[in-house]
Amino acid sequence: MLVSRASAFTRRRGTARTRALAGAMLLSLVAAGCQSNPAPPPLESTAGSSTPSPTASPAEVAPTLPAEAKGTSETAAKAFVRHYIELTNHAMATGDTEPLAAASDPACESCNAIINRITGVYAAGGSIESHGWRIGSIQAVPGEARRRPVFDLGIAMSSQRVKEDEKADPQAFDGGRLPATFTLKRQDGTWKVLQWERAA
Repeated sequence: MLVSRASAFTRRRGTARTRALAGAMLLSLVAAGCQSNPAPPPLESTAGSSTPSPTASPAEVAPTLPAEAKGTSETAAKAFVRHYIELTNHAMATGDTEPLAAASDPACESCNAIINRITGVYAAGGSIESHGWRIGSIQAVPGEARRRPVFDLGIAMSSQRVKEDEKADPQAFDGGRLPATFTLKRQDGTWKVLQWERAA
């Protein structure tokens, strides 16, 4: 019985810590490219013109999985983590969370919290503007299973301006440094983020 209660307490504390982390990260999560890669202005209508249609700006196009992230090695897993951060930045810049969700395990609480937050902001007509997250360092945690590797990251987060909805005034949030731990798993021939949290 004592073990059961302790286990339940540990689960509740872990869930609360995940929610608190997600909340803090959401205040710091930023949209890479919003300022450095603004969307081009729409072209004027020119009936019968042979001018080709404009292509989407880099911020509007979801990053594709790089070839180096498709293997099962530690190097490939690290490349996937970098790709995941790029997907996070893309979601922040555009509100397009589908690629980020596809790279996340459905049971990843921190992933879902961030995805739901981004979706909520953009669904309400809001936006998130900043220069995104950048990985400063990434190291594998020794002794973990090859198909479930764990990585310690040093993430630099830019400042951001968030409009909660279409009518809200933007709120400014400072950036900073975030030590984080990412756990991956190999599933259906690719990597997924199983969980991530603030490192101790």
